Amino acid sequence: MRVNVADAAISVLLVWVLVPVFGVKGYAAVIVISELMNASLSIWKLISVTGMRAEFARWILCPLASATVAATAVKHLVPVGTDGVGVTLSVIGTAALYGAFLLVTGAITSADVRYFVGIFGKDVKTSRKKCREN
Repeated sequence: MRVNVADAAISVLLVWVLVPVFGVKGYAAVIVISELMNASLSIWKLISVTGMRAEFARWILCPLASATVAATAVKHLVPVGTDGVGVTLSVIGTAALYGAFLLVTGAITSADVRYFVGIFGKDVKTSRKKCREN
């Protein structure tokens, strides 16, 4: 709760200072700064409470490198215009490559993927069972 209150207070302060000077770019900077601060403090709190060991390379470096490589590759492979098709292809291509790179770099494992799919699989099975009962 303290992290979220601090995040909100700092966000308000940064909006008050940056938006009048930089406009929309200032607001975008506020969002980035606020989210990075909130994520950092929340992860730090989670690690300190649970005693987990931080895996900087797996949690930060591999995802950043994967995102950078995926976005750069798609930028050079898919011509992006203002039409919806180019943008859609770029988003889908970037997301697919990002996921593939996360697997290749070991940022996520096949067990992580099975766990994630299992979360939704249980909901689907439960929903189907309830529909059949009604």
